[in-house]
Amino acid sequence: MVLQHGMTNKLSPSPFTYLRYLICSSIAQRNVAFDKLRDTVRCSINSHSKCNLSIRGKATVLNTLIYSELWHVLRLTVFTKAQLLTIKGLGKAFINTRIFPKISFQTLSQSRANGGVGFLDPLKQQQAQQWYWLCPLLLQYLCCSPLLARYTVPSLPGLTQTLSWLFSFSTFPSFMYYFLFPTSRVQEWFPHRPLPRISYLNPLINLQSCFSVFPPHTTNDTCQVDAIPCLTLTFYETLLQYIPTDNSSSSSFIHPDLVLERHPSVKRLLVSDVFYLDPDSQVLRV
Repeated sequence: MVLQHGMTNKLSPSPFTYLRYLICSSIAQRNVAFDKLRDTVRCSINSHSKCNLSIRGKATVLNTLIYSELWHVLRLTVFTKAQLLTIKGLGKAFINTRIFPKISFQTLSQSRANGGVGFLDPLKQQQAQQWYWLCPLLLQYLCCSPLLARYTVPSLPGLTQTLSWLFSFSTFPSFMYYFLFPTSRVQEWFPHRPLPRISYLNPLINLQSCFSVFPPHTTNDTCQVDAIPCLTLTFYETLLQYIPTDNSSSSSFIHPDLVLERHPSVKRLLVSDVFYLDPDSQVLRV
């Protein structure tokens, strides 16, 4: 990649910047990029701390001005949770300057209608930005969904093609398997996926993390899948992951991970390896 002042690669001390997005080629470059971003936020906070702002005023300035560069780079840049917590801590300290007792983040992040000031959490805001891409990706699989018209994402075709190349294979024809079913994220099923050891370079990891924050039962328990699509799922994903405490069988429930502890290869099975579709009754049989 060519910069105005020469060349940059993974050995360069600073990352490549394109349209103010940070393109990192190494952990060192990512750390340098974060240090610069943190210093920019800190400098802006110091400048605005001289103003006589109310608590609401501080939250507004923080969300719209001080964090503006952060919101931009978080769309594509992968920072660690610890790094984002550092930025979050700077904002919390700014709002609580010369205030006693200190206001908790839980209160600060509440909407004004609920007694807070609407302080935006960098971790949640990053996920919200990713959902702007994920929602149309999901909705395009629903025939004629009226919700799809609400999203204007010019990059959607290119993003779909990229995901289809990286996260599709003969076993799983759609990249949505990779995102929706965590146990399917193995190299043998998705040979083109980026290596986990270089995930710090992969902005698509931000998309994946949006799905990962949900417990398995959140996305699976309320779904109804026809027999034929069910055969393409991983066997592990069809196992019951939890039982409500008010269920009569909850006391005897054993999590699948404990049951399969001595048989880890079971997680590599598909439903079609265990069941087949009876053509006459149209039900799955062992």
